[in-house]
Amino acid sequence: MSIVSPCSLDVIYTNKIRATHKTIPTNSPYPISTNSIIGDHLKAFSYLIEERGIRGGLTDGGRDRKVVYDYSPRVVKKSHVKSSAVIPVNEEKETIHLVIEQVKKAGVEEIIVVANGSDEVTISRAREAGAIVLVFKQRLGHNVPRAIGAMYSSGDVCLFLDGDIVISAKDLRPFLEAATNGIDVALNDLDCLLDEVHPLHSVSAAKYFLNIVCKRPYLTINTTTAIPHAIRREVMETVGYESLIVPPLFQLKSMMEGFTVGAVHFVDVARTNRIRKEHMKVKGLAVSTERILGDYVEAIAYLIHQTSDRGDFLPDRRRHDLLQEVIEDDS
Repeated sequence: MSIVSPCSLDVIYTNKIRATHKTIPTNSPYPISTNSIIGDHLKAFSYLIEERGIRGGLTDGGRDRKVVYDYSPRVVKKSHVKSSAVIPVNEEKETIHLVIEQVKKAGVEEIIVVANGSDEVTISRAREAGAIVLVFKQRLGHNVPRAIGAMYSSGDVCLFLDGDIVISAKDLRPFLEAATNGIDVALNDLDCLLDEVHPLHSVSAAKYFLNIVCKRPYLTINTTTAIPHAIRREVMETVGYESLIVPPLFQLKSMMEGFTVGAVHFVDVARTNRIRKEHMKVKGLAVSTERILGDYVEAIAYLIHQTSDRGDFLPDRRRHDLLQEVIEDDS
């Protein structure tokens, strides 16, 4: 059915302030009214997930998840390694050596390139630049290489990057420093984009909603979907490396486990990201948008499964029984 918003009326500033707008329950950053509204939205997600599955009917982007579940690194992890970097690559022969160069300058001791469906030039340039290269002939799908690289890595802190975006050492160090000094998951701080993009992109809205339902509204649109980010080893081992396949699910689990998640530094990966075919909208959603939105629905499905159909928010105290009586009377 069509849903439209034909005009704008201010019902925010004209709304009478009530006790429910000001009273904040225990263990919540939101007042009672906001708690109820968020719970209502999670109830809607619960219905969507029940009807269409844990990704709400959205595609998985062709990820080969089984590779991660079956993967077992045949190496003894190196001791006394403070930091590792994980860099997935397909065909990034023009940039991979430059990415590695900056990672080295940032002080990362172990660099792991996960080549999946890559050309020989990309692989050879990564090796020549001094990286450990794990080679998979086929493309594994988004974020699968990150999980594999993290499992293989040895560092106390793992820095996650992409092979096609060259980020200066100066912009990488804040993530490593934050993860070394108390932040369990150090995120790219993209807050400034909220003031630049109107209307809010659906992916940004999904990011914001995830942080809202995790009761971390101060994180706004900052999640592990965006690189660069750095994660402490303890978090990955507690949450599970396989969760890295779905970045928002990994972040949600991290927060549910009580780990500290913080946005530490801004790196512009929106304008520097190479435009690919999957980013182009033909009919409906772009392929990349559908995959990412599916990730957020999957994360919310996990939250609902662990709590209730309203998440960890106030129960619905509406008198649904009275409505049912009216319906039965009319019939």
